[in-house]
Amino acid sequence: MPLLLVILTSCVSGSVPSARTADKPTPEPRPLGRDPEIRVGIVVDAGSVNVGSTHQLIVTEPDGSQITTLPPGETWRVSPLGEKLTLVGPRGSVYPPVDAMALVSVDPSVPLQVNGKSYRGVADLLRGRGGVTVVNRLGLEAYLQGVVSAEMGRRSWNEQPALEAQAVVSRTFALQKVGRWRNRGFDLTAGVADQVYGGSAVETPEGRAAVSQTRGQILTYNGAPIWAFF
Repeated sequence: MPLLLVILTSCVSGSVPSARTADKPTPEPRPLGRDPEIRVGIVVDAGSVNVGSTHQLIVTEPDGSQITTLPPGETWRVSPLGEKLTLVGPRGSVYPPVDAMALVSVDPSVPLQVNGKSYRGVADLLRGRGGVTVVNRLGLEAYLQGVVSAEMGRRSWNEQPALEAQAVVSRTFALQKVGRWRNRGFDLTAGVADQVYGGSAVETPEGRAAVSQTRGQILTYNGAPIWAFF
């Protein structure tokens, strides 16, 4: 959609587009003023999931009751058992089945790992329809850091306007799609069914800068986020 991309690039850079149509006003970036939480289905209905971190993790039930802590550097497995989930340690220790569990790093700056991939925020583990579903729960701006470079690839600093345009579009897309997969426990998938999200491992300095420079900006029409396809 070349026309949309030109409009977005112009809006992000602060200039005014040179042409507008009378019946289709150009969407304008609007500040959010807050950082809403996004829930991303990073694993859906898997037979089992491996979790861990380079830092200590706290494992809790949905009500906040602590189940255990996972030591740094260890990989634990979460598997379905009937309608519940079990947590199995590297030396065979097994914790009683629970309906769901949440993992959070003791140090919020240290990502947690799911199947060897690093993610910011919290990981909620749910008993999905066909296995284990993992939902990465984090702020919108942190989420976008794992989206921009995953969608655009590694870019040079002279392509920053394009990355900033992508950040605005991806932020708008995410907000417009919140709740799309609510019946499965998350807002967005991590793949092309929505937009590609690779977690903290795919972040680049250029992508993080693009998110920071456009923080909170979305494209709206009549006060609502537009359908920002790209």
